[in-house]
Amino acid sequence: MEKLIDLRDLLKHEILDLHSAEEQIIDALPVMIEKANNKDLKAALTEHLKITEKQKERLEEIQMQMGGRWRSRRWRRKKAGLLFKVVWRWRSKMPWYGRPDHRRQ
Repeated sequence: MEKLIDLRDLLKHEILDLHSAEEQIIDALPVMIEKANNKDLKAALTEHLKITEKQKERLEEIQMQMGGRWRSRRWRRKKAGLLFKVVWRWRSKMPWYGRPDHRRQ
């Protein structure tokens, strides 16, 4: 976790946490809507999804007003996972990689 030096850093940290929570809810709600059997529940979840998307947009507006868009920990984890997959695929396609003499001279 990065050091929080002043209240602006704390606010930035809290906004990132809220943004991450909104993204997770936006990811989960469509599955819940699909599995809901009650039409009133589906309508309520659909309305909640719309509100959550608006809240996420507001948080992004606040980020822009505070000096640009920041990357959340969740976004960084996604990118790190993607990089790991790319490297892993590359390694698996190189038959010489992993052998004791794999370093080229």
